[in-house]
Amino acid sequence: PRVTWSEAKAFAEAQGARLPTAEEFERALRGSGVSNWPWATDALAGRANVRGYGPGRLMPVGSYPKGESPFGVRDLVGNVAEWSATTLPGGRSPLSIRPLVLGGSFRDPPEASLTWRGTRTRGDTGARRGWVGFRLAKDVPALPEPSVSAGSGAKR
Repeated sequence: PRVTWSEAKAFAEAQGARLPTAEEFERALRGSGVSNWPWATDALAGRANVRGYGPGRLMPVGSYPKGESPFGVRDLVGNVAEWSATTLPGGRSPLSIRPLVLGGSFRDPPEASLTWRGTRTRGDTGARRGWVGFRLAKDVPALPEPSVSAGSGAKR
């Protein structure tokens, strides 16, 4: 926490990575399903550090293993909201951008963590907040196309 969007972006790039897009964040959170949470409709207790379901302060990463997403990703809901690579126009200048802050934090109500419902927060690129952090994303290499051998075609 207390890192600006520009600093988070620069750190990611120095690691050969990047910030995740809003779409990637949502996919990691929901998996292939359409549920609100990574764990479907089960209760929040013991699964996320959000207002009313946590100690009201930042917790160590991985403190809520029962809140793991279908892909095994932890801490997508609550604890700290996260800077994303997705930006929207905003600010005083027509060239200004505002990155989306996703996932909600320990101080946000549970519904603020429902990123796919449009409760995303626009962040100020220069803001340093104790409730906004980031995670790294990397592109996965494309799988090779399957080869078709000469004698494997269908017979007529």
